Order: sequence, then structure tokens, then C-alpha cells
Amino acid sequence: MPEVELPNPEELEERRDKTFSRRVALTTAVFAVCLAIASLGGNNAMKEMLLAQQEASNQWAYYQSKVIREHLNRGNKMVLEAQLAEPSTLKGPERAKFEELAKKFADEEKRMNADKKEIEPKAKAAEADRDRNQAKPRSRFSPPHARSSGSRLRWPSSASC
Repeated sequence: MPEVELPNPEELEERRDKTFSRRVALTTAVFAVCLAIASLGGNNAMKEMLLAQQEASNQWAYYQSKVIREHLNRGNKMVLEAQLAEPSTLKGPERAKFEELAKKFADEEKRMNADKKEIEPKAKAAEADRDRNQAKPRSRFSPPHARSSGSRLRWPSSASC
């Protein structure tokens, strides 16, 4: 009868441990890749939201500068009109110069008003873009407060435990 060689029990145990270790390592690697992909998606949405917020802020600041310039031009125009309405020593070319300057201020005021009307929709569109990006789901694996858009997760107080 031929002799059958039986494997050493310690070798069998080592092989089994190596197989288990490989499976654990592979599973860990798969989870790590999934977490990395999810994290990238969350970071991109956050960056897009911040850029849109910055764009909206820039547009509203530009809008505000137009409002200020419009008011300055209106004030200067009103001062010149008041000076022209008073009986004064302004005669001939000097008076014409003041009238021309008042007309220039009025034109600038109208231009600033028209510019405001062009800027406002851009600012509102940037805000809408920001809101869309803010509503995008972040990574499922990020903390709850990073995913929520307003309310924070409330933990039970130690008194209620």
C-alpha cells in the first residue's frame, strides 16, 4: 500500500490564516477606494459651492458700487441744478459749463441704473448656483453636520442618559 503524506497541521493553519489575511486586506482596500471616491465628490461639491458664494458676493459688491455711484451722481446733479436755479453771477460760458456738467451727472446716473439692472440677475444666478451646490449631497461617509444644510445633529445630554 502506498504511503499517503499527510500535511502538517501547522502548515494548514498558516495557509488558512494567509487566505483570511488576503481577504481582509482586499476588503479594506475596496473600502478605502470607495471612501476616497466619496470624499472627492464631497470636496468638489464644497469647492463649487464656495466658488459660487464668492461669485455672488463679488456681483453684489459690484452692484452696491453702482448704487453708490448712482447716488453720488444724483447728489452732484441736484447740487448743480440748485446752483443754476438760484439767481447768481453765473453768466454765459460758465453757466453753460455748469449745465453741461449737470447733464453729464444725469447721464452717468442713468448709466449706473442700467448697469445695476444687468448685474442683479448675474448675482441672483450665482446665488442660485451656490444654493444648488449646497443642496448636493456630500459624502455619505462625512459627519452628519457636514452633510446637513442647516440643522445640526443633536446628541442626547448626559442628564437624559
